[in-house]
Amino acid sequence: MNRLVSLALLLGVMSLTSGCAATLPTLPSPAEGGRPWIELKSNHFTLRTDLSEDEARRAITHLEATRATMLHILLPDAPAEMADRMVVVSLADGLEYEGLFGRNTWGFIRTADEGPLFALFGPPEKWERRETLSMDVGAQSVLKTGIALHLGRYALPRQPLWFARGFARYLETVSLDLGKGEAKVGLINLDMMRSYLKIRSVSVEDALTATSLDGLSDARRAGLEAMCWGLVYWMVNVHPQKLFAYRNALAKGDDPQAAWAATFGSTSPAQMGQEIHDYFKHGSYRAFDIQVPETRMRLSSRALGDDEVHALRAELALMNPHGGMADPKAKRDYAMRELAEALRHDPGSVSALRAQAWQPENEGKQVDFARLAVRVHPEDASAWSFLGDVLTANKAARGEIIDAFARAVELDGTRFHALNSLAWSLLMTGRAAEALPKAERAAQLAPWSAPVLDTLAQVQAASGRCQEAQASQERAISLLTSDEAVAEYRDTLERIKALCKPGAPQAGN
Repeated sequence: MNRLVSLALLLGVMSLTSGCAATLPTLPSPAEGGRPWIELKSNHFTLRTDLSEDEARRAITHLEATRATMLHILLPDAPAEMADRMVVVSLADGLEYEGLFGRNTWGFIRTADEGPLFALFGPPEKWERRETLSMDVGAQSVLKTGIALHLGRYALPRQPLWFARGFARYLETVSLDLGKGEAKVGLINLDMMRSYLKIRSVSVEDALTATSLDGLSDARRAGLEAMCWGLVYWMVNVHPQKLFAYRNALAKGDDPQAAWAATFGSTSPAQMGQEIHDYFKHGSYRAFDIQVPETRMRLSSRALGDDEVHALRAELALMNPHGGMADPKAKRDYAMRELAEALRHDPGSVSALRAQAWQPENEGKQVDFARLAVRVHPEDASAWSFLGDVLTANKAARGEIIDAFARAVELDGTRFHALNSLAWSLLMTGRAAEALPKAERAAQLAPWSAPVLDTLAQVQAASGRCQEAQASQERAISLLTSDEAVAEYRDTLERIKALCKPGAPQAGN
């Protein structure tokens, strides 16, 4: 069903605010009478939660349905079984969540070895914020925005920032009704619309040429992101065929500038800016319903051990040290207590030892911690990856580093970080032929990672695959958000070009 709504009717909706202090409670582990924790793994998600098992199964079903729906909207022809994985931690205790992340934080995200890690509160209906009961306005969702950004890195290998951020904010308001098997698409993102109308110092040209949102003032960042969303929202409603042609070109790996010239190139950024502004003042939008794609979910479950529960609570506290309602020192003290409890239950707890190893007071002890982890848990890939990391940081012998990462990959071939580190270490010892399949597999698992593609490019160059190497490094550069990193990666690109000249010496020394 399509619904045509005047944009002007939505401008008077006011935001909701709330505020109260919260404390960070110390909760018992399952063995101490606390809520049991479980881990569910599906096709694309790992969910760790102390929700009931029924709620947890409903939550992971909702996650897979959300991903499938968003991928279908983003790129209908995308392969259903991409290698993307995401981790979600959902806390059942509202006070615990508020203490860690804050009452007005509706989700927290950070990058982890397994992919994006989302921290959320409660079952799916608690994962988003709705400011109004109007059915024409979508809810805000850190989870949906993060999923959209992650999927875009897989499905659209050369998307510019304006498209990535704009489409993610467009997909943020997708609303699922799994009872009917339907999703509503195209609802207004009220937060983005407010920022667009309020911050008028950002132009279309600014959005089209932006390569990063890092290091900007809050107002500048909000204005740029709102303009990115405004571009996409206007295109979806006014020029959908041009937008889909541009998207399809990106999906094929075409140059973004050439794709832009072939679709929207006849309209100047200034003219486009005026048209978008007029649209949001006087235009209308169309929300429509689609069927939620069917997913054949593979599901496994296990109970988390007491050591894992305590280590996970510590990880959540350390991943957001300055946020939440609790004092930063109190949060760190809480994390240290939880790590101590984890090690009391399992002296070789990999996650607890890894977290402790990088604390300032443990400088110089990292290798000892990692060796303890592999001694106690020799069949745990994460323990061997931990050992490889600390050996690398401590400039250990390259052979020992290779052995650690090779064992991690042998135990779990889906760990892209271990694959990438193994490929790099092999390259540095002149073993490019052995490194190549490792680097290629890492890039398949993490095509959104600039360091992974940088390794692949250098391995390809050392293997004589020069055109592929240059393409991989250019792709890595396109993913960067730091000017300093761009300069470093461009230097590497120039070295690759020099290496690929006839008669040039080979890399790997």
